[in-house]
Amino acid sequence: MKIVTIIIAIIKRITWWNMLYPHIINSTLFHLWHKLNAIIASSLYSDPSKDMTVIGVTGTDGKTTTVNLIHHVLTELGHKTVVIGTTWVKIGTQVYPNTTKMSSPNPYVLNKILAEARDAGCTYAVIETTSHGLHQHRFHGIKYTTWVLTNITAEHLDYHKTIDDYAATKKILFSTIASQQVASKIGIFNKDDEYGRKWSSEIVFDKVFDYAIAMNATFKWENIVEYMNRTDFDCRYLGKTYPVSIQLVGKFNVYNTLACICCCSGLWFDIVDIIATLGSFAPVTGRQHIFEHDERTYIIDFAHTPNALEQMLWFIRRVNPSKRMITIFGAPWLRDKFKRPQMGYIVEQLSDVVILTEDDSLNEPTAWIIADVAKWITKQEWNNYYIIPERDMAIRFAYHYSQPWDIIVMAGKGHEQMLYTNFGKRKFNEYEYLMSVINDTYEEYYKDKPLEQNH
Repeated sequence: MKIVTIIIAIIKRITWWNMLYPHIINSTLFHLWHKLNAIIASSLYSDPSKDMTVIGVTGTDGKTTTVNLIHHVLTELGHKTVVIGTTWVKIGTQVYPNTTKMSSPNPYVLNKILAEARDAGCTYAVIETTSHGLHQHRFHGIKYTTWVLTNITAEHLDYHKTIDDYAATKKILFSTIASQQVASKIGIFNKDDEYGRKWSSEIVFDKVFDYAIAMNATFKWENIVEYMNRTDFDCRYLGKTYPVSIQLVGKFNVYNTLACICCCSGLWFDIVDIIATLGSFAPVTGRQHIFEHDERTYIIDFAHTPNALEQMLWFIRRVNPSKRMITIFGAPWLRDKFKRPQMGYIVEQLSDVVILTEDDSLNEPTAWIIADVAKWITKQEWNNYYIIPERDMAIRFAYHYSQPWDIIVMAGKGHEQMLYTNFGKRKFNEYEYLMSVINDTYEEYYKDKPLEQNH
């Protein structure tokens, strides 16, 4: 049965499916159907978003950390808040893990969550708003008042085809907010991003705030100092300097933090109060999860785009220039094939040892994916470049291959609880599996995690 599934995937890859799929997702019927479902869902739950201040965060990288930062600040400042994102749904302090591999739920689930949050007394909602969700009208009818743009780099081009199409889909949220009849419409833009600069002047909001490091902006960082367990920097706002210290690492998380400060300041919270809450924010599960064991440093991160991968590896290089870095990574099935060689090139350039493995191959043969990624891995010698298709074996190999003071980076899976292989899916959490390797109990790990048929 699995062989038949793979054959079907091969046929789809090379024939009619690639030609037909773009026409389906851009057809009038497709849009009408998804918009109708969103309207029904909103009506079914009595339009719950109208009773809350709704904040949408979109962009290629940083969405998950940014929505959770905003939720943390608003909660610490005494406001019951719901956050809906890739890792979990939080209603106040109640946490419901997201195991769907979808950042944006369908409109029925989304409106149900918002209704439950409204009934629980939430006055703010922070929603991770993806391009797929926007294109499929999952957020149609949601009464957004504030939109935050993190950045836009090439991503999801298997779906959107060009970066301009991808960006235009993200722009839907800004345009929707600008056209809505709400009391105050706020736009938050990353001014170091090309699209952020452009849209901040194109779209009319009641208030516009921007943040940057390179460009002049409302909120600007200075004097950044990076450590392996925190980042310190100064935030410049209205001629004053405010020192900030966060438990997050890397310049990319300074951007996420500034986006949060921008957003909460736009909602009329005092910047001193906002900054006072940031120090207690812990990294989101599976994002820059850094810990040490047996004189080695382990980093588990969800980085699965070229930009996110590059930013993470450059951070490690800056802070630990003399340590050997071992990077385990792969690419998922049938998604953005163009970025696979880019990822291979980035990892090769910045790592001392490369271990190429699987990352949710599902119905595309793992060998094909690995071949696509490996195209630009050309400079590695055989003693520091390894192809190990099974991800669990790659982790075991890295652990036993490593030496004291090495840094082992596991990129791509992060918080996820499932691994989709060519032979089926099974429960798999990278941190839990690594700990079983460290404790020499990995042979027991799969006993209660049977291999299931992929669907």
